[in-house]
Amino acid sequence: ELLTRSVHQRAGNFSPDGMTLYFTQRLPGRPSEIHKVLLDGTQRVEPVVASSLINYDPQVSPDGKWLAFASDSADGSGIYVLPLGGGERIRISDKGGYVPRWSPSGNELFFMENPPTLIMAKRGASGRWNEATLTTLFAIPNFRRGDSITAFDVSPSGDTFLIGETRAGEGDGDIQVILNGDLKRP
Repeated sequence: ELLTRSVHQRAGNFSPDGMTLYFTQRLPGRPSEIHKVLLDGTQRVEPVVASSLINYDPQVSPDGKWLAFASDSADGSGIYVLPLGGGERIRISDKGGYVPRWSPSGNELFFMENPPTLIMAKRGASGRWNEATLTTLFAIPNFRRGDSITAFDVSPSGDTFLIGETRAGEGDGDIQVILNGDLKRP
């Protein structure tokens, strides 16, 4: 069902309690913004991240305390986390990024950088995201110029990755399952 009238809407994900849906919305004359809709019967829509930047792909942490998202700015795209209880957003990536996904524990945040490479951000020793360390895990195998990542997810164990791709000019997609860095095709 259409939540609000807009040029474009794209799903993000649900809060852990299932009572809030986070999504991206672009209204006429505005950049993409992140909103939430309360699923308490009111279906009240509220802005979460609205600015002059393009903000997209919201993902709520497993504990419901953080919202990860991608944002485009003058210095390129980046991955951010925002404390949902209030506070300023924190930039996680230093070389751009897209499709953020949480580990089941919420202590790691995975995302893609270009060329398609999987990056892991891990909270700092004190548990703070502004002290996160970044680790390059692997480049996406068999990725060709013009291909695009269309889906990405992390398994409950946190060590297996599902990556959906669309092949340039072919109009169809491939699914890759990467187990501890080893490629498996279903």
